[in-house]
Amino acid sequence: MNIKALLRAAMICAALAAGAAEAQMSATQKIIENVAKLQVGKSNSKDVEALLGKPDKVTRNNRKSQDEWGYSIYADSLRGTVWVMMSDDGVVREVFQVMERKPGTS
Repeated sequence: MNIKALLRAAMICAALAAGAAEAQMSATQKIIENVAKLQVGKSNSKDVEALLGKPDKVTRNNRKSQDEWGYSIYADSLRGTVWVMMSDDGVVREVFQVMERKPGTS
């Protein structure tokens, strides 16, 4: 591969990485802006999806008879998950956020 092709490939990779980071931040911003609109005991799974989009993670907590929807968020050197817990009738029962430092940051 010649130098021009290598430079072109590097520029394409940089543009894709920048676009991915921008998309990640806009998704995080949407989640942060809309999570406050959820009402525990009133909002349902359709409301959650309309406000936050499709979850990144879905798990089942059989002990509590709840589905747990996780939404990844990113901010500077932090990453985290907003968790929305819903009972079997689809009603939001709990919303919380877990944050941690990205590996390699202080």
